[in-house]
Amino acid sequence: MHMNIVMSKKVVAIVGPTAVGKTELSLQLARMLGAEIISADSRQVYKGLDCGTAKVPESEMQDIQHHMLNIVSPSSIYTVSQYQQDALACIKEIFSRKKNCLVVGGSGMYVDAILYKQDFPSVLPRHNIREIRQQKKADELYEELRMKDSRRAEMIDSKNKVRLIRALEIIDEFGFVPENREKKIPRYKEQYIIGLYRNPEELKLRIHKRNLERIVETSALLDEVRFLLNSGITAERLHALGLEYRYSLQALSEKISLSDLVEILDIRTSQFAKRQMTWWRRNADIVWFHADDFEGVLNSTR
Repeated sequence: MHMNIVMSKKVVAIVGPTAVGKTELSLQLARMLGAEIISADSRQVYKGLDCGTAKVPESEMQDIQHHMLNIVSPSSIYTVSQYQQDALACIKEIFSRKKNCLVVGGSGMYVDAILYKQDFPSVLPRHNIREIRQQKKADELYEELRMKDSRRAEMIDSKNKVRLIRALEIIDEFGFVPENREKKIPRYKEQYIIGLYRNPEELKLRIHKRNLERIVETSALLDEVRFLLNSGITAERLHALGLEYRYSLQALSEKISLSDLVEILDIRTSQFAKRQMTWWRRNADIVWFHADDFEGVLNSTR
């Protein structure tokens, strides 16, 4: 049995692809390090997006304080710039209580917003151009982005019109999407990034198991989408909130079957996991461990 490890204002981040096991390991590590957890997930900030985003249930938090969950309505658009401001304020508060901070998430830009000194482009939308783009299909917008900035296109969800339009608006202003990653200046004196991985077949199996459970075995995902629709969240907004919500809408309208939904989400989620890994592999600060190697992770934070 381990003794609690006392750290002095260290920030430890746990990153990796969806379904790799970040949540389970983070709860173990937070308890050992005497840390509070900050979620670095672009969708878990939204209230009611629980099952679809694999948000840790309150019943499983083990009395560990979690931050940056359920802070805005899904009808709102919460930017990475807003996230940075709120998350940094959380860390300051955690440090004031002599606690340590564990950043957990799969949204690369959100993790970087915390760990590195960087500003995000402040670009106001040109409403006439935005209206024209909103009439286009996602495939057309993605092709436009690919032609203008192939690097950004490689990282983005090709079906998410909101993010595609925003990326194109930034390109209109700057000629490209600023990367803010070439000269990474750490924000904290002691910060560590732990990357978790599994072999591709193992990860695909975990993705499939999760999809099967929440779609077929419990119907929790479809129940969540129905609740959100009944709460006034539009189908258009749900479509923009990610794969799980986009394809669940098709299942609810009986355009696809439940088995089709599982198969589509298996494929699309695995593709998303690859994009996540593409982002993480570009960061030489990350130390990688197999997701089951808790001892290795723990030792690296001593």
